[in-house]
Parts: sequence; structure tokens; C-alpha cells
Amino acid sequence: MKKLLPTLDEFELAISSMDSSKNDALKGMKLVYSNFSDALKAEGLQEMDAKGKADPYRHEVVMAKESEEEEGTILEVVRKGYMFKDLMIRPASVIVSKGKIG
Repeated sequence: MKKLLPTLDEFELAISSMDSSKNDALKGMKLVYSNFSDALKAEGLQEMDAKGKADPYRHEVVMAKESEEEEGTILEVVRKGYMFKDLMIRPASVIVSKGKIG
């Protein structure tokens, strides 16, 4: 299952970078991604929640930047984290707040 995660990431990246004017190609890509994602979920893959405060057991902090949010609050998910059944197979890579500006 872990070996399939890069393919899932690449599908998401391709979809987010596709020109929406190429509507048929985008629809096709979304359909293939949806079918692939649904098949993995049916086998036990679960996307991890990456909201609120960073948890060192579930999140890999790759950057901290100033913001209005409280220190340690997740600002952005760089790479999704996944569980397979009850086992974490990849932590979420996140950018967190390092505290209030000023």
C-alpha cells in the first residue's frame, strides 16, 4: 500500500495543475483518480486529518512561518498523511505557525 502513495500524490498534483479549459482531459483524470482512490479506501487506506495543532506522532513539520495563528497550528499540508487500517504508513508533512507576527 505504501508503494502506491506516490502515485496518489502525483494524480492530485496533475489534477491541481491541469488547465480547466481542457475540460475533457480534466474530467477523465478526475474519474481515474476517483476510481483509484476509492479502490485504495476499500482496502483500508485512510487519509489522516491534518488540522489544528501539529502532533509529532502524526505530522512531520517541514517548515514554520510567522502568522496570526497560535504557535504550532498547522497552516498548510505539503503532503498528505495516511493510515492503513490502524497503522500509520506515512505522516502528514505540514507547515506550522511559529507564532504571531510582530
